[in-house]
Amino acid sequence: MDARNSVRRIVVTLAGVGRSYDHSWWLVEGIAEYVRVTGGARPFDGLGDLRKYVYSGRWSGDAALDAPPSDTSASDVNGRYAVAYLAVRRLADRFGEDKMLDFFAAVARDGQPLAEAAPAVLGVPWDDLATDLTLAVRTTAR
Repeated sequence: MDARNSVRRIVVTLAGVGRSYDHSWWLVEGIAEYVRVTGGARPFDGLGDLRKYVYSGRWSGDAALDAPPSDTSASDVNGRYAVAYLAVRRLADRFGEDKMLDFFAAVARDGQPLAEAAPAVLGVPWDDLATDLTLAVRTTAR
């Protein structure tokens, strides 16, 4: 799949979805950042806020973040977006864009729990995948 087709497919990932995606916030916003970076709009520029957030003690270590509370600082919000982007990028790097998008569809569009979608779509248990995503984020934050 070339980059233009991939970006088009990603952009329409939530078309027609009428429900809340609070518990898949990290996937939805991670995809948005992935489109921005992959589409060439701007390079990834969240490293500073990522480092601040990861080492602040406010990050739980979980890449599957819910939407930030309304009183979250701008720097922490940016850090959370960076975590989401890096998690989605890791999914695409490890499994390929098509599988990453299939996983996104299962969770964000179809509402499958992560523990069901990861083995069904990606062939790995969610706990193992979550550990891998956290490691990818922490490695980038170094």
